[in-house]
Amino acid sequence: MKKVILLSTLGSALALASLSQDKSLEIEMKKGFDAYTDGETFGDWLTAAKMLSDLGDRSPNEWLPNYWSSYFYTQLTFSIPEGYADKAITKTSILKASQDNFDKAFGKVDNMTPQIRSDFHALQSLIYAFRNYSSENEALKSEYEKKELDEIKSGIRNDYNNPLLDVILAVRLIRNRDFISTYAARNLLLKAKGIYDSRMEPRYMSTHWNEQWIEHWMGQSKKGLGKLLTQDSSN
Repeated sequence: MKKVILLSTLGSALALASLSQDKSLEIEMKKGFDAYTDGETFGDWLTAAKMLSDLGDRSPNEWLPNYWSSYFYTQLTFSIPEGYADKAITKTSILKASQDNFDKAFGKVDNMTPQIRSDFHALQSLIYAFRNYSSENEALKSEYEKKELDEIKSGIRNDYNNPLLDVILAVRLIRNRDFISTYAARNLLLKAKGIYDSRMEPRYMSTHWNEQWIEHWMGQSKKGLGKLLTQDSSN
């Protein structure tokens, strides 16, 4: 009986320690996430991305901090102020930081489910998209565009219902500026929104980095459909 009690006590202690670690991670994730979303300057956003990267370095078994840091770095690519004091901060260095954090996050995942693998393909596609946008070399731009599309396809193969990819594809469709593409984009955005709205955990403890895009692109799809339908009715 004494042995059973000791084992039970040990099990409870381990469970509490795990719960405490999870809570600590959530608190630190929220700090980094809030620092970014509440930030008002490039310096604020850069500090937040570094906060999550540092958190990842202090948490060898946790991949989510580096995953979010990688995403935040992509968003800084075109936000570097003109004449920024730190000349080491360039589009190239920002995207390198994004890829480095992506690689760290990917290397930490023990149980790579198809859904998580799909989330990584989605983020890698975004990194390639920003490499494409920021490159002035036409050969490299073409290479990055192909890699971006390959990552999107790989993501879909792993998870046909990934809302990250729904939003990414919706944006590409809206940019086609034709009726069928714009209408299809609207439905992809609605599908993604339904998944995001049903999430139980805080956003910063999920992989739902492009949830913030939905409202903007829903507005763009509505505007596009209105314009296209008006053009059709006048013909």
